[in-house]
Amino acid sequence: MSDPSNTQHPFDVDTFLTRPLVARVATTNASGAPTVRPVWFLWEKGLL
Repeated sequence: MSDPSNTQHPFDVDTFLTRPLVARVATTNASGAPTVRPVWFLWEKGLL
């Protein structure tokens, strides 16, 4: 298995999170039925 930290394509988290993306949160209810909901977010660099 390859080491994900040894990649040829650097991944810039700030660049990725500043894009207008929609995240999805998936859960299951008590009967096991899946539920998927869109989640919008605002990334404010430097607040971590």
